[in-house]
Amino acid sequence: MIMTSNVTVADTLEAGKLTKVASNVASDSNPVWSPDGKEILFSREDGLYKVFLGGSGEKKLTSTMGDNFTSCYAWSPDGSKISYIENRYDDTNGPTSDLWVMNADGTGKTQLLDTAWYKYYYIYTWYPTGSKILYAEIYEEIGGSYWEMDSDGFDKHTLGNIGIASSIALSPDASKIAVCTHGPADIDYYIDSGKIGKDLTRSQPGLIAHQTQSKQSQIWSPDGSKIVYYAGEGESYYEGGNSEIYTIKADGTGKTQITSDSANANSPIFSPDGSKIVFVSNKAGSKDIWIMNADGKNKVQLTSDSASDSFPVWSPDGKKIAFWSDREGKNSIYVMPIENENSPIAAFSASLTSGNAPLKVSFTDRSTGAPTSWKWSFGDGKTSTNKNPVYTYSKAGNYTVSLTVKNAAGTNTKTIENYITVKAAPQKPVAAFSAAPTSGNAPLKVTFTDKSTGSPTSWKWTFGDGTTSTVKNPVHTYSKAGKYTVSLTVKNAVGTNTKTINNYIITTALKAPVAAFSAAPTSGKAPLKVQFTDKSTGSPTSWKWNFGDGTYSTAKSPSHTYSKAGKYTVSLTVKNAKGSNTKTISGYIIASKNK
Repeated sequence: MIMTSNVTVADTLEAGKLTKVASNVASDSNPVWSPDGKEILFSREDGLYKVFLGGSGEKKLTSTMGDNFTSCYAWSPDGSKISYIENRYDDTNGPTSDLWVMNADGTGKTQLLDTAWYKYYYIYTWYPTGSKILYAEIYEEIGGSYWEMDSDGFDKHTLGNIGIASSIALSPDASKIAVCTHGPADIDYYIDSGKIGKDLTRSQPGLIAHQTQSKQSQIWSPDGSKIVYYAGEGESYYEGGNSEIYTIKADGTGKTQITSDSANANSPIFSPDGSKIVFVSNKAGSKDIWIMNADGKNKVQLTSDSASDSFPVWSPDGKKIAFWSDREGKNSIYVMPIENENSPIAAFSASLTSGNAPLKVSFTDRSTGAPTSWKWSFGDGKTSTNKNPVYTYSKAGNYTVSLTVKNAAGTNTKTIENYITVKAAPQKPVAAFSAAPTSGNAPLKVTFTDKSTGSPTSWKWTFGDGTTSTVKNPVHTYSKAGKYTVSLTVKNAVGTNTKTINNYIITTALKAPVAAFSAAPTSGKAPLKVQFTDKSTGSPTSWKWNFGDGTYSTAKSPSHTYSKAGKYTVSLTVKNAKGSNTKTISGYIIASKNK
């Protein structure tokens, strides 16, 4: 029976409606849904089978004998082909594994990989396009590598090295690979996009390889942002210790524990819409299937018959799960409805997902299953019951939107986190600026800097001398003496603003310089070191010193040493564009003998 106390995950759980679709299956035979949800693959000791869920029975697809068995079976994304592993064992060669592909009706079998060598086996998944297969090549108890090849068996090449791989899970967009490996010390998850990537957990997650091989991508959330896994003491899948379920972002951050039952929780996978997780737990005393929201809330026990239930996998439409169980004293595959077949599936889109406030958004219901009522939550506390509402967001922020749809058969909710991004409405700009320098002799080169607020998109400068510029931070040269009033006008989509500073730039006419200088000291014993300082006016641009001892300098304020005793006449000639001037001081420096 199904225990439905506090059922809030799915109000439409159809309690007790278990359907056995296959009996006498191989021990731990994983159920694998076809992409259209109409067939399930499973294995018996004598080969690989598929069962038709429409009631037309089952079909044997492959045959095995003796110690041979079939594993790792998977549908191509379009459902036209099935790939599988043939495992063999004999006393001479030991274990070997071959990868095959065939048509979905069991015809056209083609061998893609032939190990023919001791200690190899493979685990794999299809790329979403169906053009490639991802697989691992493992050396038992040693390690191995993982590869990709074309789905026809050609163009094989390795992507990276791994330990003993437990699973390989491709992200929904095929840009990343989650690799679960285990070795003597621990079991680790890696996220990779072509080579070994970042070790995400280092916390001994359980052997997630024992989930259904074709559905390993369901450890990924549908948007590829995170994975779900379980971790605990030892290899907890084998009842060696308790384990809990966690989610973690694909970049290794945001690790979150979503169960805390001190039970053997394992084999978690996301529902196709990412809103729920099914998993296995022995919390109630037997190995049962449970369901919870993707954040770990609202846990509901789905099975309870003192049986050992394992490997739950979602149907493509998210309305059913299939799982393996040894209930009734034999191994079988069961299907359980999670939602009524006729219940709706919520889906929606928006005309805009980002923009400035106020942001007017048209929401469109794209739900299937003919819903008869709708409830929208716009993420800011407001709701609507219209089928296709139009809503205006007045404030900046990131808004999570959800839609709940109902019909007579059931209810379904679709939530998209941070779906609508509203930016603050642009403000009218306020003009401001600075300049350097603001005074000096003409020609004066001035750099203007815009300091306006409000994100202007255009600028117009008026320099006060009849010239203008539309550059944000212009450089302008004033060629004549005068006082100049500067203004800046800035614009954006909201409005215009002008800043004016009267007589902001002052330029003076250049005159011929007047030479002047000082020295220290002006007397002392030879050798006498003297520091000369230019005190000329009129902004000279060149200097020529005559120290009176036959030496000269063109430095502005030079230092000079007189090595012999004597009285020295010093002169300085300065120049600029307007002329030159000379200053002479007779007997200015007196150097005496050193007795």
